[in-house]
Amino acid sequence: MSKTTITKLITGTILFFLVVCASTNKGYSQFLGLYSYIYENDSTTNGNICLNDTLTGYIGWSHTGSYIPGDNVDFLVDWGDGVVDPYTNTPILDAGGYGVIDSSIILSHTYTLSGSYSVIISSLDNYSNADADTFYFTASNLCGDIQIGTYLDNGDGLWGSGDILLPAVDLLLTSSGPSYYTTTNSWGWNYMTNIDITASPYVLEVDPFWLSATGMTTVQPVSTNYNIPTVSGATPGFYFLLDCGSSTYFDAAIDGWGWGFRAGMSTGYTYLSIHNTSCNAGPASTDISLDFDPMLTVYSSSLPGGTITSGNISWSGTSIPFGWSTVLVYFTVPPGTPALTPLAFQADITPTSATDLYPSNNTAIFHSEVRNSWDPNDKSTNVEHFIDVNTQEDIQYTVRFQNMGNDDAFDIHIVDTISALLDLSTFKVLSQSHDGSYSINPTTREVIFTFPNINLVPQSVDELLSQGFITYTIKENAGLALNSDIHNTAHIFFDGNAAVVTNTTSNVNIANVGIEESPLNAVTVYPIPANTYVQISGINPQDITSLKIYDLNGKVVQIINQTVTSSYVQVSEIPNGFYLLEIYSGMNSIVRKICIQH
Repeated sequence: MSKTTITKLITGTILFFLVVCASTNKGYSQFLGLYSYIYENDSTTNGNICLNDTLTGYIGWSHTGSYIPGDNVDFLVDWGDGVVDPYTNTPILDAGGYGVIDSSIILSHTYTLSGSYSVIISSLDNYSNADADTFYFTASNLCGDIQIGTYLDNGDGLWGSGDILLPAVDLLLTSSGPSYYTTTNSWGWNYMTNIDITASPYVLEVDPFWLSATGMTTVQPVSTNYNIPTVSGATPGFYFLLDCGSSTYFDAAIDGWGWGFRAGMSTGYTYLSIHNTSCNAGPASTDISLDFDPMLTVYSSSLPGGTITSGNISWSGTSIPFGWSTVLVYFTVPPGTPALTPLAFQADITPTSATDLYPSNNTAIFHSEVRNSWDPNDKSTNVEHFIDVNTQEDIQYTVRFQNMGNDDAFDIHIVDTISALLDLSTFKVLSQSHDGSYSINPTTREVIFTFPNINLVPQSVDELLSQGFITYTIKENAGLALNSDIHNTAHIFFDGNAAVVTNTTSNVNIANVGIEESPLNAVTVYPIPANTYVQISGINPQDITSLKIYDLNGKVVQIINQTVTSSYVQVSEIPNGFYLLEIYSGMNSIVRKICIQH
């Protein structure tokens, strides 16, 4: 694991972009989006840094825009301790997209006095666009941290895919000076933070009193007492493998999330993760219940036998095996539901054949929201991200566009290259917001939609009249292979400007998997939330053939295609938020939700 932890702590969010349009000439728009990084050479813990360690970083910008040669930016870095570093007339090296301003700007600073500091990086381009990032640090010797996980052994006495995370385990970290205590959370892991590094070395162990009270023993490591050099520059992870011996242990848990709810356009769904941690208890009979907004209608479920009432679906006497299982429930959203309408869900699991030793994780409350069809300059489909490999889907695509400039858009055309996994002969336009035409090139597979003399007014003049769309349908090719991934991206051209590139839609053909056991069901991903990496447990890294990380719009943000050699996946460059990690092993795959919080 890298000794460098990226810290991007900004008010309200990790990365804040202030976008200002200040151009007076049609066809050029200057957008400044400051993109700053500050690192500590060693480690940081929630903004805690070690005294006399050097902070480094760089300044860049990240937003769609149009700059010309000679454009420049002034920067001012206020470190909060009386030191201010100016960088004036720094050239913008890229005309648009992601890029650094000037690669020669290297930020560097060291705090020698304990205290809390606000680092403010401000910027001003030559079009009077301004932006600022703020980072918060506390400098002291309380800067050590440890991630700890506890697993329940599957009975073979060895680490393996059958071991699962164990909640509610008491842990101790002791030294000749301070001591620290924590309990693994409902999913079997936790952190100890703000550790005084000057008191090293420490001894980490499962609390002997807890072991005695539960009848548990430590299988791995061989000794529960071992030294941890908790020093600046290390964010170690330590894991204990426990065995329950002759005692009986049972814990049922449930978690969930929602995705893809679009008014009147497609089915959104909830993904329920069901967890059975047991020792000498065997499979358990449980009742499962999901409460949802009554305006939603259950479309289908991967777990059969559910009883549906207004605002609820429930299953009685469901047998859940040892490890992880999943249930997907699909919903339809009424047409005309306003955008951003909040959706609240509550999932409950109640064991009926065993006594649950940790009932606090038997309920999960999670939220989603309704998206409408007027998100500007994007592309969407009417089917969920994962589609049935046994069904030849008829996929409906909608491209939305909006004039975000400061003058009318007289001519708009959209270039859409159709995936080779789609049957071009089945292409059909369903509807469009304005009069126009289209052409298809069967060789390049480009479809070009043209809206001449559209005279689309700017958003600043009229929000509704500044928008438009085109909707078409096309079928998958018959007999697509398992895990076939259908990508699609549109390029929208406003007059003579450079293309506005939409998000990339992604639809993956998978086999339907419900509550039944799957070879990958034992896979878990942690920590939650993750900072610089996520770790995959429950499968040998050499058995992972590839990994993909998607955002919640289905856009791929990271791909690792080569054989994976480590259980760690770096996520330090991915912005904060919820994502889907798809793990492939041969022809099988499984998806786990991850949360990234720097």
